[in-house]
Amino acid sequence: MATSPGSKNEKSELPVDQGWAWVIVVGQFVNVFLMVGLAKSMGIFMEAFKQYFDTTTALASMVMAAAAVVYAFVGPVCLLLGERFGVRPIVMFGGFIGCLGISLSSLLVTMDFVIIFFGIGFGIGNSTIYGNGLVMLGTYFIKRRTLANGLALSGSSIGQFAMPPIIQLLLNKFGLSGAVLLIGGLYFHITLFSSFFRPMSYYTSRLAKKQNGVGGEKMEKLLNENVPADQDGSVFPVGGHDNEDDGPVDKMDNDKRYTSYMASTGSICLTPVETLTPVETLPADANDKFTEPVIPKKQNFCTHLFDLSILRNYICIFNIIFGFFSFFGYFNFILFLPSHAISIGIMKYEMTWLVSACGIGDLCGRLFLGYFGDLNLIQRYKLETICLMSVGVNTLMFAFADRFWWMMIHSVFYGLFGGGYVCMTAVVLIDMIGLKLMPKMLAILLLVQGIGAALGQPFLGWIYDKTGSYQVVMFVCGSSCVGSAILLAFWPIVKRLEQRRQDRLTEMKFSQRQELIVD
Repeated sequence: MATSPGSKNEKSELPVDQGWAWVIVVGQFVNVFLMVGLAKSMGIFMEAFKQYFDTTTALASMVMAAAAVVYAFVGPVCLLLGERFGVRPIVMFGGFIGCLGISLSSLLVTMDFVIIFFGIGFGIGNSTIYGNGLVMLGTYFIKRRTLANGLALSGSSIGQFAMPPIIQLLLNKFGLSGAVLLIGGLYFHITLFSSFFRPMSYYTSRLAKKQNGVGGEKMEKLLNENVPADQDGSVFPVGGHDNEDDGPVDKMDNDKRYTSYMASTGSICLTPVETLTPVETLPADANDKFTEPVIPKKQNFCTHLFDLSILRNYICIFNIIFGFFSFFGYFNFILFLPSHAISIGIMKYEMTWLVSACGIGDLCGRLFLGYFGDLNLIQRYKLETICLMSVGVNTLMFAFADRFWWMMIHSVFYGLFGGGYVCMTAVVLIDMIGLKLMPKMLAILLLVQGIGAALGQPFLGWIYDKTGSYQVVMFVCGSSCVGSAILLAFWPIVKRLEQRRQDRLTEMKFSQRQELIVD
């Protein structure tokens, strides 16, 4: 479509792929740095809480378990609130709540008090960050969206590298209460950097004013061509020429409008808006060959968040089971690594560098294995299977490693293959179920993964309390990853079973339509 020089000038004034868009990247980088860095370092705090309150490992692990439960249930809600009220106020509010909860927990009244304020406050704050921040990146970037997401989400790996020694330093200098209070103040930086999340409507309104009263039509045309139509850009058009780097999005129709959804791995997934509320069809007349569309009833809040109808799909059930056990083994292990290292005589500062080594490996894995997956030299689900199997094997080897250098080697490889597993998860999920079912699947998958993390930490803590050995914990986490990798290898069989089910449904619908025509 041809555009006038004036229209091109108007587009250049919008910070799409330029200018303030890179400030958005900085803001999301810092937010993810603090969110993931603190989450992956909670094992250090868990050991400190255990010693301070002289409590069980199961109870001390409930801090992160509470945060995981809140994240699982509140995360989808915060995405909807971001669409309704704007991303910036929601994320800023989440950062404030997280800061308040963590800071109040520094009073260290009881372990239950810490669980409530630290766990729930941290969970609410995290729920507002990830998805809403990615929506902002999707708003401000089109041609360079892949690069922007990669730079912003690299904050998770760098945060996992930097936060453990910082936390240990604070614990040594200021004690547990002072360290928690300072971490609460550090978390408040999420509120500060989220203030950078300026809505795109700020620029569109300024451009409209420059049109001297005749810019309404031009601005409407500009919005339809280049920028999000929603107040904060959660819904936006996708043009084929602007999506060179977006994988499956390349093949989408230019005249459709898409909404963005966040995967637990940090990937943005897009789906046509019209697929969110499907139109039901019912026969208007038995003599009519074609049916009349019927507008569905308005969905309630829970139905909008979690569409359980996808549980009839074998592939979706397969992904839910796989997602639960793979995340159970992968995520929970890192929380018990510090305690395991101390139990075999590793010094505290050396213990923190084990967690940091996982972060360095994670960054390398996301970059190199993610790039290798895009070369299509091997089917992506097979690559994810290899990565997850390697994660499981390295986790099992921690049960035998009794030297710092030996544990350091496995920490790097755990991070390397874990980063590959994480960056491949969302892409493989799209390959399996397609973009149409992705939004519905993601909401349930986030919930399942959150439950896996929430149940896993007190369960593994209970195992240690009963056995007195973290080696059993390593075996459980490693076996969970290995079992998930074996399960993923059976994906082609599940695909054939689902195809047969779809064929049966198609035959049944065809038979019913033929009966209606005959009648």
